[in-house]
Amino acid sequence: MNYDGKVDAKDMMFVKKYYLMKNPDVMTQKQAVTIYKGKILDEILQPLGLN
Repeated sequence: MNYDGKVDAKDMMFVKKYYLMKNPDVMTQKQAVTIYKGKILDEILQPLGLN
C-alpha cells in the first residue's frame, strides 16, 4: 500500500480502516466482498496478530 515492496502491519491497518468504504464520486460500483473463503477480515487478520 505504501509502495515499499512488502505488505506489513502498516499496510493491513490501512486496509482495515478503509475496508468496504465507497467512493462517492464513482457512480457505478460493484458490491464489496465482505466474506472471502468463508472468513471476514478480522478472522484473516487475527492469526497474524493484526486485529
